[in-house]
Parts: sequence; C-alpha cells; structure tokens
Amino acid sequence: MKLFKRILLVFALLLFLVAVALVGILIFVDPNEYKGPIVDLVKEQTGRDLVIEGDIDLSVFPWIGLELGKVSLNNPKGFTDEQFVAIERVNIKVAFLPLFTLQTRVGELELKGLLLNLQQRADGVTNWDDLVAAGGSDTEAAPDTPAPESSPQDPAAGSSAAAETALAGLYIGGVDIQDANITWRDDASSTVTKIERFNLNTGRIRLGDPIKLKAKFALRNQAPKLIAGVELAATAALDLAAQKYGLNDIRLDIKASGPPLPGNEQALALSADSITADLNADSATIKQLILEVAGLESRVDINASNIQGDKPQVAGTLQLEAGSLREVMQTLALEIPVTADPEVLGKLKMETAFNGSTEAVELSDLNLIFDDSTLTGSMSVKNFEKPQVKVAMALDRINADRYLPPPVETPEGDETEAAAAAADAEIVLPVEMLRTLDVEGSFKIGELQVMNLKTANLDTGITAKNGLVDLKPLNIDLYDGQYRGAASLDVRGDKPLYATNMKLTTVKVGPLLNDFMEDGKVEGTASFDVNIKTTGERVSVLKENLNGVLEFQFLDGALKGINIAEKLREAEAKIKRKTYRPQSTAQKTDFAALEGNANIKKGVVSIGNFVLEAPLFRSAGSGTAALPTEELDVRVEAYIVGTKTGQGGKDVDDVKKLLIPLDIKGTFTEPKVEFGYKAYLQAIEKREVDAKRAELEKKRQATEAARKQKEAELKAEAEQRRIEEKERLRRELEAKKAAEKKKLEEKKKDLLKGLFD
Repeated sequence: MKLFKRILLVFALLLFLVAVALVGILIFVDPNEYKGPIVDLVKEQTGRDLVIEGDIDLSVFPWIGLELGKVSLNNPKGFTDEQFVAIERVNIKVAFLPLFTLQTRVGELELKGLLLNLQQRADGVTNWDDLVAAGGSDTEAAPDTPAPESSPQDPAAGSSAAAETALAGLYIGGVDIQDANITWRDDASSTVTKIERFNLNTGRIRLGDPIKLKAKFALRNQAPKLIAGVELAATAALDLAAQKYGLNDIRLDIKASGPPLPGNEQALALSADSITADLNADSATIKQLILEVAGLESRVDINASNIQGDKPQVAGTLQLEAGSLREVMQTLALEIPVTADPEVLGKLKMETAFNGSTEAVELSDLNLIFDDSTLTGSMSVKNFEKPQVKVAMALDRINADRYLPPPVETPEGDETEAAAAAADAEIVLPVEMLRTLDVEGSFKIGELQVMNLKTANLDTGITAKNGLVDLKPLNIDLYDGQYRGAASLDVRGDKPLYATNMKLTTVKVGPLLNDFMEDGKVEGTASFDVNIKTTGERVSVLKENLNGVLEFQFLDGALKGINIAEKLREAEAKIKRKTYRPQSTAQKTDFAALEGNANIKKGVVSIGNFVLEAPLFRSAGSGTAALPTEELDVRVEAYIVGTKTGQGGKDVDDVKKLLIPLDIKGTFTEPKVEFGYKAYLQAIEKREVDAKRAELEKKRQATEAARKQKEAELKAEAEQRRIEEKERLRRELEAKKAAEKKKLEEKKKDLLKGLFD
C-alpha cells in the first residue's frame, strides 16, 4: 500500500508539472509543430516508428486540457508486424486555478480505442525490453550505496509534505476507458490470450470518498480455445491517512465457453459485502463472500491478521450448499458414479469454522449434511510439507449400499468366470500416500449398513504413521451382539500386511447370514475369538497367506438345508428294509450347542475338534476347510441317543453308543453330506451281537448265582447238622461223665462205710 501511496503522489506532482508546462506551451508554441521532431526522437531512441495521425489540441482555461488523436507505435524487429500500441483518442483535463493552491482537480480521464500487443519470443525477449532499456538512466547508483536520509530541514521533505497536501486534495471526475484491446503472445508455450472490448467507468475519485467502478470485457484464449465475458461492479474506499483500503458491494459475473470447461459452458457469480485491509492494524476482512457456480453456493467470512508479516493468520466461517450434488456434478461434466439408489448424491450442506496460517489449518464445529446423513467433528493439519493430521468425526447414520454400484446380472455361463475374477481381484493400495500419512483421530458411526449388514455404534481410534495404519480399538454392535477388536494395515515392507484380532459375542447368526447371503446355512447365537494375519496384493493371495487361530461357539441353533435326525431314521429304515414315513419335512437340524477351535495355516482351516449336541444324537468331528479353493473335508462322528431334548448333554445314560460317521464334502456354498451306511450297519449288527451276548451273560450269571445259592444252602444245612451232632455228642459225653461221677461217689460212700464199719 505504501507503493500505491507513492504512485498517487507522483501522479499528482506530474499533473501539476504538466499543467504548468501546458500553460507555457499554449502561450508560446503550437504543439503540432513538434510532431515531426517527436517522431524523429522516438525513432532515434528506440528504432521504432511513431505515427501521430491526429492533431494535438491544448486548452488552458478554465481547464488545462490535452486531447490527442490517433497515435500508434510499431513493434521492434524480430516480432510480428502488428502495432505495439495504438490509441484512438486520449482526453485529459485539469482545473487551472486549483493548481496554485496545490489542489489537483482533474476532469474525466478518457481513453478510447487502446490497442496493446504484448509478445514474448521463445528466447524470452519481449517487445518492450528495448523501451525499458531506452528509458533507463545512463548512470546507476551502486547497489551497496545507501540511500541518503532526509533531515527534518531537507527541502525534499517539505516538497513531499506539499505533495501529500496536493494528493489529499486530488479530485478526478472519473475514468472512462472504452474499447481497449490487449493481446498477450507467448511463443514458448504457443499461448495467445486477448482482453477484448475492455470498458472501465468510474464515478468521481476523491480520496476518502467511495469510488464506484464498473468494468466489462471479454477474455479470449486460443489454445486451448476459451471465451469468457466478464462484468465487475464495486465501490472502492481509500483512506490513506488511516491506511485503510477496501472494496464494497462487489459483484463479479463470468460467463465462459470452450472445450476446457465442463459441458463447454459455465457461469460463475461472485459477490461480497466488503473486502477491507487496515494496514495500521495489520489486518484484513472479507464479509459475506458468496461464490455461485454450477448450482453450488459457498459463503465465506474471513478475518486475517499479521497480513504484512511472514506468518499471516486467517480465521472465519465457511458454508457450502447444493440442492443436488448429482446436478452439480452433471453441470461440471464430472463422472457421476452409478449407484444402487439413483436418489443419492442429492442434498449437500456444510458449515464449519476455520483458522489457519502458512503452517497449519484447523476446521472446527464441522457440520456436513449429505442426503439423510450428518457428519460432525473437527480436524487439523500441521506442517504442510509433511502433514500431521488430527481428526475426530462422528456420522449419525449411513446406508453405504445405496452408494455402491447396483448388482450386475451375469449372463448364463459367465458366472464361473465372474466368480473367478472376483476371487483373484487385485487390491490396489495408495502405498506411497499411506507411507507419508501422519494421522491420529477417532471415528464414530451411529448406524451403518454395508453389503446389507446392519451395524450400530461403530467406534474406532485411527492412527497412521510411516506406513502403519491401526484401527484400535474397533468396536461395533451388530445383530444383538458385539464386535470388539482391532485391525491394522502395514505397508512399510514390500507387500502389504493385514492383521486383525476380534471377539464376537452373542451374535444372532441367522439374521446376519440372511442379510449378508440371503440364505444363511446356520442359525443360533454365535461367539468367535479370532486372531489372523495375511499378506498379498490379490484376493487369492490373501487367502493363500492367511494364518491364525480361532475359537467358535453356537448355542440353540440349527443347520439349515439338512435334517440329520430324519436322515438317520430313514437310513435305519432302509437297513431294516422297512417302509419309512417321514416324521418331519423341516430341512434343518436343531442343536443345543456347536463349539470348537481351529488353526489356520496357508489358508487352510484345520478344525481340531468340534462338538455338536442335538436332539436324537450327539456328534464330534474334525477336518479342514480350504479357503483358496473353498473345499470342505470334514468327518463327523454321530451317536444316536434316546432323547429328543438334546439340551446340555442330558440323558447321557440313554446314549445307545451307535456310531454313525458323516463325511462333509463339497464347497462352502454347496456342501455335501455322505452317510456311512456300512459303518451304520456294522454298528447295528454289533449292537445286536452285544445285546445277545449281554442276554447270555445275564443267563449265565443267573445260573451261576442259583448254583452258588444252592451250594450255600447245602453248606448251611451241613453246617447245621454238624453243629447239631456236635451238640448231641457233647450232651452224651456230659451225661456219661455225670453217671461215672455218680458211680464214683457211690463207691466212695461204700468204701467209707466199710472202713468205719
């Protein structure tokens, strides 16, 4: 702005000097007598031909005026034969009397029919270089010579003050430029650009007062071909003392056509309440800047500070709105993606506050509405050379399926080729961009539908640095269950590495598979614990390189498409050569529990063991599922039980231990179950043999028990007889002893009687 002030100062001084000179010329000379010497002097100094076709008219009072007719100056050698510059008419008038009080009052400045051809050759030389050289000083100050300082008593300082006084009193009745044409040629790039029919009209110009201006012109470019009509209207405000400058009530309209433009034709309208700069406060403002193009309207308010420093700061608000984003894209000739829902890409509205500098920018209070979704949050970017991004976003809801391409009907016979192409599709990642990312933030989605899967409360943390992208934690609610885990993408090496670990708990598998596949093979409540890794750049390679472990559990569910219990009953009837009447038409196998674990190596899922508890049978099994080929090879060993409950392993005592092996072959989409009829028959025969053996053993045991019972009875009888005989002998012995004792006593008595007698 200091430069602008100096230009106005010099302009005022020149007008004053020109006015004094013109007075002398009018009194003493006829200016037309000097046309020849002027032409010769130009020829001598520049080597160019100056042609002055019209008369030079001067007037002195009350206006010092100069009117110049048609004048032209040709191009130097080595350029086109076109005129360098030509003017139809120039008219300038300065009020005479105010000049003596250092007041500059200029009438309307008129310039008509300006023709200016600017050209730069391929070697970089322009057709005005010689004029600059001719107008330069013969002597130049040494570059290191300091400029002399002016003291307060310096006469030059006094002249400057007087000039500023004159500048403050500057008055111009207006500027009227009519039918100006300017051409720019750049031979190096074969560019030809023209400003045609340029017209500029201003109201009166007085510093401190509003200055109205209007401009209208056409812009034409040859390669690429482009034509634009431009109209500008504004009111300028200049306050040199307060160092305040501005444009108010701005309106710019551009209508352009040509192959470079979308649709070969576009219109742009820009308006603003005001654009101001306050140099003393080192600030600037833009109020209600509105840009309308292709049905998209933006509104901006900006406050800038430190505008003259190395690190200017800006802050403000931005609003964007479009009635239909699809129509905007169509108007701009942008490729509109084919979407499953033709109604999407409609309403668009955005509001945000921003602040920034040459080193960073921040968006806050972001509110973006598109279709029926609303995105809110904030983000910031620091260090533009190596951006550091922080983001926190929340989306209320979105149905991503509406924005995906509609399903493609595959002609008959091409299904296999289409499936093979999808299975081996290349995954193109922006590796170099990912390696430069430095992002930290969070993202939330209230309701999300993608691939017909319905989820809620997605909440994840995002970090990306030096090629490692982490989503941690990654939490999602889906189908009455929860997903809790983390995922990562690592592109620091030669090939991208994918990893995830997750816990999926109490998810309703039936509705999930029905939404995802439209024909779920499994029902029930599922829980998974998964930890897997893989690497590759194609889908097939990702499957081949998959490694990890998983555990699974299904409760109170069913296997759809097969009724194993019914098959078992039918098989038993065939083996026994009986007529079988189906007891159920339901093509599913209910189960109380299905659980197991597996290891994954090189894309092959090895099921170490799983257990299935179902009505009428229990089963356990193992096998493999090859992800690259989608082939199944699983052996299931089922046991018939004597209960239909099948809940929690009850009625174990009723298990008949009838083993029936089942082989599950085929593919994921078309599994085939093969029953081991021979093994089943062998199991039945074994059961019958075992039953006969059990019956014979029972009889043998009964006979043996009876024999042992008889032996025990006989033994008991013999023992009783022995005891009775022993007792008889004891009594007899005692009786004999008693008799002998009595007899001995009688002998003793007889002996004593004989002795005393």
